[in-house]
Amino acid sequence: MLPGGTTSVIRAKRMEALRLALRSPAANIRLHASIALSRALYDFGEFGEALAVAEAALQIAPDHAQALRAKAYALAARDRFAEARAILHRLQEREPENHELRRRLQALEKLPERKPRSSSYDTRAGSPLLIGIGGGIGDILHATPMIRNLARRMGGPVAVLVMPDHAESEFLVRNPEFISRGFTISEEVLDRRYDTVFLTHGFGPLRFRFNAGRVLASTEWSDFRPGTVQETLFHLEAAKHLLGIGYDMADVDRYFVADLRYSPPSEPLIGIHAGSKAGRWLSKRWPHFEQLAARLQAQGLRVASFGTPDEYVPGTENRTGGSIEEMCRAMMACSHFVSNDSGPMHIANALGMPVLAIFAPTDPFTHLPLGTSTEALALAKYCAPCEIKNHRHFAAGACRCIGEVSLEEAERRLLAILKGDTSDGEARWPAAAERQS
Repeated sequence: MLPGGTTSVIRAKRMEALRLALRSPAANIRLHASIALSRALYDFGEFGEALAVAEAALQIAPDHAQALRAKAYALAARDRFAEARAILHRLQEREPENHELRRRLQALEKLPERKPRSSSYDTRAGSPLLIGIGGGIGDILHATPMIRNLARRMGGPVAVLVMPDHAESEFLVRNPEFISRGFTISEEVLDRRYDTVFLTHGFGPLRFRFNAGRVLASTEWSDFRPGTVQETLFHLEAAKHLLGIGYDMADVDRYFVADLRYSPPSEPLIGIHAGSKAGRWLSKRWPHFEQLAARLQAQGLRVASFGTPDEYVPGTENRTGGSIEEMCRAMMACSHFVSNDSGPMHIANALGMPVLAIFAPTDPFTHLPLGTSTEALALAKYCAPCEIKNHRHFAAGACRCIGEVSLEEAERRLLAILKGDTSDGEARWPAAAERQS
């Protein structure tokens, strides 16, 4: 990853090159240069010019999806929510399975049209910091060590704005020790005064006119790309470079789930999550959980399923269903957890229990949480993870190789964790309990 100053120089040169490309006689070159330039201007807060450049792209190709997205986001950043919603509705009709697009549209539907606001900043004292996070459960929990670190080093809780895939995910950040208030997008949060708003990559591409002295986005420092850096570390590094607040290695695995405090139960209970989100994420579902559960039960171990009702593993104790909060509280009865790369896997890690996470299409280097209580069982294959090596194949949901992760290896690794045996010789279960102190 490049230092922040170097990144700024490279981006400035890239924008200069894009402006030159706009003069090309070839319409296709002008189109793609316009889209790329609009995105770059948008990332740096130049929303008016970003909108003008996106509209120029649509003069060339009136129905181009990427140009329409660029225009919609620039409109939203200028409080023109109705126009932005109309464009995103149009795109959603084309891509009904696009969950990210749906999440952005749902956020805009909560916001009425706003009166023009004076460009001069209200200098009266406001809250020091608002942090924007979002995405799936895993994306939100990857941000918690950074939130915890900022709160501790700034001397008090910070405000957090969550742009989640699921509205119930806001529960995950209800921790008054580190978070003064959790918001979802609303007029209230846009009208409150803040010294600084810091938007992480998980917040998504939407930008708003916050009532703040400055609005910083992690994209101003670096783009987050799987395969380049672990996600928790990316958050900590982005805060270090943009906010000037450092961290120590002791801070990197300090995850939390609301204000829940996990204590290992007296008897083993193996939790299982066999699901994932829909769409391309179906490729993360390991197909051998039913056989694994039967093998564990044959050895006298209790096994319970968590997640949504359709993710129940036959033959196990059924603890599926309920809200995200109810699932988190139910999972605290587990001594260990085995899961796909999914939200419940991240919850189990953040609670502090030993976890075996099964990876194939997604990248464990990027997505596996840090710390000693969670380890990955990843497919060893030339094409894995296709999230990195063949992203188009992954994005199409075409990958099916997670079934090649062997049942025997999963059982062997999980039993080793149950016995406290790990590759580095350290016991996982006691270490997990200590992390909550």
